[in-house]
Amino acid sequence: MQFNTLFLQDLSKYGITPAHVANSGCYAYDLAAWRVRLHIKNDKGDIWTRAAYYHSRTPKKYNAKYRADLIVMAVKWAGWLEDRFSL
Repeated sequence: MQFNTLFLQDLSKYGITPAHVANSGCYAYDLAAWRVRLHIKNDKGDIWTRAAYYHSRTPKKYNAKYRADLIVMAVKWAGWLEDRFSL
């Protein structure tokens, strides 16, 4: 996962340093999930637009493309889950 250094100032309030962010393992995924959660919880728009804010807040050029990609991936993931875990 890539993590924008713009968020390091926010993370420093929690004692998180650039070295923590650069560590290998699952830490970067935890931070990415934290950012997505904040976008979903605090931003405006439908759930896909809010989740796509993780990638970009530029509406037409980047956010819309990433939003469309998220929807395609979610449909694939839903199919994978349904094939393996019938309810």
